[in-house]
Amino acid sequence: MDIRGRIEIDRSPSLKEQHDSEHREDSAHERKKYRIECLTLLAVMLYAGLTFWLLLVNRSQMKIARDTFNAASRPYVGMNGWTFTYYIGDKPFSQANLTPEIFKESTSFAFSAEIRNFGPVPGTNFVDTWKVFLDNEEIKQEAKIPELPGTIFPGQVKNLIGTMRGSDYIAIKDGKKILIAEVTISYNGPAGHYQECTKSQYAPAVANFFDLGPCPKP
Repeated sequence: MDIRGRIEIDRSPSLKEQHDSEHREDSAHERKKYRIECLTLLAVMLYAGLTFWLLLVNRSQMKIARDTFNAASRPYVGMNGWTFTYYIGDKPFSQANLTPEIFKESTSFAFSAEIRNFGPVPGTNFVDTWKVFLDNEEIKQEAKIPELPGTIFPGQVKNLIGTMRGSDYIAIKDGKKILIAEVTISYNGPAGHYQECTKSQYAPAVANFFDLGPCPKP
């Protein structure tokens, strides 16, 4: 007897159901694993982002704290005003007892730029210089002993003193010539170097200088 043909072998229903069940469980496990991995990655990214944000906040707060400390703990050196002594001949009169009559009769005057450290700490490497102009032409003041860079302590006052006499003073007093002073202040503090220049013009109507703001840039 010769038997020919194809023989098909299939699992029993119970084995097939078991296999399908295992396949579904594997698929569910893989999907669960994938979701966990995605959530883990998201959590890591959120943590990294939060850490970076906290780092930026801390750096910003540290900068604010440092700037606040530097602003509160630095020297502030600047103009404190002007003082004057007017003369009739050799007789001096201070600004306190200056009258219109004395001013009219005065023949010369001395003017002093007062520079003060308004801050709570000393200013080191302090240098004060000025330029005095009469009708835009620089005029040299009386020579003084050159001062090396020094220290200006809290509350300390330094002075730059100039004088005007003769026909130039009379022309200034009568408003026919303009007197201008540019005061430059340079010093160091704990956080760095500071420099400023202020420009002032003498006003005979009030017998005082008034502020013109910062000096023009060269």
